[in-house]
Amino acid sequence: MPERGNTVLVVDDSAGVRHVITHLLEPEGLHIVGVADGEAALQEARSLPGLVLIFCDVTMPVMSGMELLAKLKAEP
Repeated sequence: MPERGNTVLVVDDSAGVRHVITHLLEPEGLHIVGVADGEAALQEARSLPGLVLIFCDVTMPVMSGMELLAKLKAEP
């Protein structure tokens, strides 16, 4: 359940990587949201309450991790 300050966004085009990170972090009481691409990550990052951390793959199709981070940084 999302609470203030406990949400982690995992962005990776590999479902296996998203699964492993989720498996490692959920027992720590974190709410994990996993998405497969940068566009979905932008939408989630804008709307997630309590987002405290983004794990992001650098090499993804359509939008690289670096492009995603640049777009997030440019937003207020």
